[in-house]
Amino acid sequence: MYDRYQRLKEKDESKKYLFKSGNFYIFLDDDTREISEVTVLKLTSFGNGVKCGFPINSLEKYSGIFKNIDFNVVIFENY
Repeated sequence: MYDRYQRLKEKDESKKYLFKSGNFYIFLDDDTREISEVTVLKLTSFGNGVKCGFPINSLEKYSGIFKNIDFNVVIFENY
């Protein structure tokens, strides 16, 4: 997942990439830092980086928040 994130960011830094991982959706590294500044999502360690996320049943709630703050979020269900 992290390698995919890095490749995506190299292609387009303006987008925020959200990955489904088990029962959660998570953001990684730079996206995490930006997201956590404007939401209640907290940073946690992830390998050599950081992540933040929320349960899959909260996707609609957070999608509305991301839209309201004009974040271009791309969701990956399978990666």
